[in-house]
Amino acid sequence: MPDSVRRSKFERILTFTIDFETAKRYREANKMPHQFRRAAWTDLTVEVYL
Repeated sequence: MPDSVRRSKFERILTFTIDFETAKRYREANKMPHQFRRAAWTDLTVEVYL
């Protein structure tokens, strides 16, 4: 977590990870291009603050 967020009045309300399979399903459902490789994927951790 960045220091600017840590020192702020914001509170983390949600954290989730987007893995390769989730991203792949999203791209397929939204008819996005198929240039998408497992070997190049790094899981993305999302933190939501209010």
